[in-house]
Amino acid sequence: MELTDIKGVGAKTLEKLGELGVLSAQDLIDYLPSHYIDFTKYDGVTDIEEGKYAFLRIRVNRVGSLRIAKRNLKFFKAEGSIEDSVRIELVWFNQPYMRARLENGEVYAMWGKLSRTDKGIFEMINPNFELESEARKLKGIMPIYRTKGLISQSVFRGIVKNAAENVTVECIVKRETERKFSLMPFSEVYRKIHAPDTLKDAIIAEDRLAVNNCVERILAFKLARELTSCDKRNKFIEDGSVTENVVSTLPFELSPTQRKAIDDIICDMKSARHMNRILLGDVGTGKTIVAFVTMYYAVMNGYQCSMMAPTEILSRQHYASAMKILAPLGVKVALLNASMTKKEREEIITKVNNGKIDILIGTHSLLSEEVTFCNLGYVVIDELHKFGVKQKGKLEDKMNETDSLVMSATPIPRSVALMYYGDLDVSKLEKRHSSSNVKTYIVRDDKTNGMYSHIAKCVRDGRQAYIVCPLVEDDEGNEIYSAKELYTYLRDSVYSDLRVGLVYGKMKEEEKSRTMDAFARGDIDVLVATTVIEVGIDVKNATEMIIMNANRFGLATLHQLRGRIGRDGSEAECFLHVAGDAPTERLGVLKNSSDGFEIAEYDLDKRGCGDYLGVNQSGGSKYTFIINKKVIALSKAVVESMIETYERSELTGERISRIAGELVNITAN
Repeated sequence: MELTDIKGVGAKTLEKLGELGVLSAQDLIDYLPSHYIDFTKYDGVTDIEEGKYAFLRIRVNRVGSLRIAKRNLKFFKAEGSIEDSVRIELVWFNQPYMRARLENGEVYAMWGKLSRTDKGIFEMINPNFELESEARKLKGIMPIYRTKGLISQSVFRGIVKNAAENVTVECIVKRETERKFSLMPFSEVYRKIHAPDTLKDAIIAEDRLAVNNCVERILAFKLARELTSCDKRNKFIEDGSVTENVVSTLPFELSPTQRKAIDDIICDMKSARHMNRILLGDVGTGKTIVAFVTMYYAVMNGYQCSMMAPTEILSRQHYASAMKILAPLGVKVALLNASMTKKEREEIITKVNNGKIDILIGTHSLLSEEVTFCNLGYVVIDELHKFGVKQKGKLEDKMNETDSLVMSATPIPRSVALMYYGDLDVSKLEKRHSSSNVKTYIVRDDKTNGMYSHIAKCVRDGRQAYIVCPLVEDDEGNEIYSAKELYTYLRDSVYSDLRVGLVYGKMKEEEKSRTMDAFARGDIDVLVATTVIEVGIDVKNATEMIIMNANRFGLATLHQLRGRIGRDGSEAECFLHVAGDAPTERLGVLKNSSDGFEIAEYDLDKRGCGDYLGVNQSGGSKYTFIINKKVIALSKAVVESMIETYERSELTGERISRIAGELVNITAN
């Protein structure tokens, strides 16, 4: 069916639909509502709030006369009551014809935004209304779409409803599988999404569509893998015991989970398929050592390695550690950063290109086209959540047959989804000590001074503290703390007797390093910073942290920041400052959990898994809307149940092949 075959779609509407990205009848029914308005029940007096929309049963007691204000603005007011008890004022501007539709004493269904008058009385301006006994539009469940103002909601609802009733869509999940998992019949899904009888129907239908889309993507991914798979050259011939050359020099024993991770990675390297593994572990679990040991194994097999970190501070720290651990064993390690001189950079790149460097550590500089490897076999990406999918792929593409390891304490939603799908292998490291040593508190504005005083007391007792801000400088019109202004205020007023430092990302590298070294030596008591301290900073005496405007940060960032304190297992405190009436639900998750993966799962549930067949790392995608872990787990079970049925079917093969082809193109580009 063509779009023009759908009732209500003429030439002008067709053009507007194109601007919304709707190019086919399937696109139209896949254009899902952003939310729903429930007109099946009125809001009660105890439920209504100022500033919120409400659906109310209102008795109109008196309709005022039409009046004219400045600039010929016409308006009239009416007085009404909610539940015959609470007074409300109703105002219509520039709609004089509405006055004739209102009668004293009649009861109306009204929908609008509530405010309050100067006298504290509830008020609605230009509400939609219908006589309660004759209500047609303000009735049932009304879907609301993101139409960008191009098409009215009523027109869009009409054409989508017509499409949902007439477009036949092949269901990827077969009927026997639907019955087995008690799934809503797919024939009802689009009707119940676009014209639900109840909100519950809409939610069940959306979940059912998500399962269908998830199954499509899993099957397409499997097909794409078959289309692009090829055996890698397999020259990992050294026995894994060669890694004992490194392990025996370490000043500590590897934990059981570290040893297992090393064994799993080496097993992947020796296999015929490309390794795609995530090393999951909270701060302090020893991910870096696992990376170094396995990089040594790759070097002993004749391969070069690269290790990419998100900041220069962290890359320098990794380089220093690699020089200390691996260089004495004959491994040639180099560092590549943007702050290097042109001559230094060219010298290192030449050595890498010629195979005279075994391990190259750096930041985004590694992605430069001038950086080419002689025999790259192993890529390690630290702090995965700081990089995009394309950046990861660009580094892997330096050679066609590269194994890759990504490391993270709080993986992005897309990575969590890949773990559920089984297309990203997981090694998880356990902590050497309990995370309960770091206590987390949520602090509102009115407690800020008390929080500052508590930090001062802790510092005077010999501890050190971080204070993190979301901005470097003040942003006019935003009540958000900035590092420079807060540093000046704390240094001159609150902590005038203490040594206060400042560090942020755009400082010159020398100045930044000098400040961080001073803090590490204990020459600075309180360090005001941006998220530049999020990774790679290890100061054992730092046990206190304040994060200003914490609700402005992502959960992964907050968890990483918190990981900078109490690193040796000593008691530590993290204060999450929240301004005004900002919501704290997300922060409550962080307050009550110290498990990075648990926090990442919450992120997945709230933000969606991103574009599994593409590059978006959270949210919805071209193929689906928000998918949570429940849908992913169910989809995986559905695939396992129906795979034989699918393989016998020709009806859905074309669509799966098309999606798989798009994935192959994304990968190729």
